[in-house]
Amino acid sequence: MAVGEFFVVEGKTSMVNRELHEYDRGVALRSLTKSEAAYQEIRAQILDGRLAPDAIVDQDELSASLQLSTTPVREALRRLEAEQLVTMEAHRRLRVAPLDPSDVRHLYVVRIELEPLAAELAAEAATSAAIAYAQALVTRDPSESSESFERLGGNPALHRAIYLSCGNPILITVLESLSDRAERYRMLLVDEALEVPTAQEDHRKIVEAFAERDGKRLRGLMREHLIDSLAHFMASPPSVWRK
Repeated sequence: MAVGEFFVVEGKTSMVNRELHEYDRGVALRSLTKSEAAYQEIRAQILDGRLAPDAIVDQDELSASLQLSTTPVREALRRLEAEQLVTMEAHRRLRVAPLDPSDVRHLYVVRIELEPLAAELAAEAATSAAIAYAQALVTRDPSESSESFERLGGNPALHRAIYLSCGNPILITVLESLSDRAERYRMLLVDEALEVPTAQEDHRKIVEAFAERDGKRLRGLMREHLIDSLAHFMASPPSVWRK
């Protein structure tokens, strides 16, 4: 299995692919259908904050900026509504989902239970290529780029490299549905200067257990890491939730 395959699930290109492989986004989007290209780009803009939390979504403006008709944009927004990244208000007005502490708690309650299970299964089922890729990720220098998207890109990449190796398609689907929603909070809320060094040490231990195929240890480390991540989010001052 090629490295890039770890980051495509049911046709969805992950956020991490853009950071790791440095492809020309314009070329990549032109290779998709119009509806899929609109979905990928609008979703990316929500996740990295270019479409700000709680902002009203102007479909005509989006269509113009993407150089697409309103039909593929409308289809993309329906998908994003289903993912709870946009919400429908009265008079069918769409708004970017706000940053909500209760949403973070709900996401992490599920992740804390299911992702450690996936990690334990992955310790047995992972290919040598998956393990080598995870090892390569933790040797990357998180200070290579000052951009928050680039700096934090290794975090979802590592989590995906592990849970996509678990061999359980149902578990993968559930975790993949949560991953980018959680990463949105991470990119928009986390204090990089404090978080990145701590996360790197957690990730180093996680990859060590993964490489040793020590499922029990890996499960425990992943659980602790996710609990710490939730605590970090919930310690954010009220002002950051109103970005």
